[in-house]
Amino acid sequence: GAYKGGLSVEDEIIAIDGHRMPSASFTLSYANAKRAGENMEVLISRDNLMMTIVVTAAGGNAVGFRFLSVDNMSNTQNAVNKKWLGGKK
Repeated sequence: GAYKGGLSVEDEIIAIDGHRMPSASFTLSYANAKRAGENMEVLISRDNLMMTIVVTAAGGNAVGFRFLSVDNMSNTQNAVNKKWLGGKK
């Protein structure tokens, strides 16, 4: 899956297989359309550096996530919250 492929929670996915990913829902749809075992070249931004990693599709629509609000967020958590949710709790 994504984590085993080298993706980190703070990575910004820019493109998959050369296709720009305009939203999280588009990214999930694109990844879920891949067959299990199929590789994807994922262009990411990590710590302000662009890099390409290869991620193998897990299949079975295994992609999923949820956002949880926590008290006393760190500066990094606040930045990620703002980036993904516009600062909403």
